[in-house]
Amino acid sequence: MPREDIRARLLSTFRLEAEEHLHAITEHLRALDSGLPPSEIPPAVEGTFRALHTLKGAARSVSLREVESLCHALESVLSRVKKGEASLTRDLLDRIQRATDGLGRLLAAGPDAAAPVTADELVRRLHGSPKNSAARQEALPADSP
Repeated sequence: MPREDIRARLLSTFRLEAEEHLHAITEHLRALDSGLPPSEIPPAVEGTFRALHTLKGAARSVSLREVESLCHALESVLSRVKKGEASLTRDLLDRIQRATDGLGRLLAAGPDAAAPVTADELVRRLHGSPKNSAARQEALPADSP
């Protein structure tokens, strides 16, 4: 089987898996945004983290470096939240959601297309300084998910 055929089959399989992981990530983020009870926040953060971790590895296996890079950055942020090193504020959740939307755009663009946004830009926005609004800085119900 020619190498191009193998790559095309791998990318096809990756796309199906990526859609599932992106859907799971989005659902966990929606749940977090809706105001889960404090006891349900850690499992939602963990579910998001695991889906990102799996997607990162799958992207690496098909050489989608932009997707891998953004997943790694999101995973790092969530790791800090899980360890209690960062609070899951509304502002941070908004930045995670925007980065996840960008992840969807990167995936939709495909491996050979010019993406509408770069992973570097999305990572910069993800790590950007919090907004000044006190309401946006307010932590979600759990102090340390």
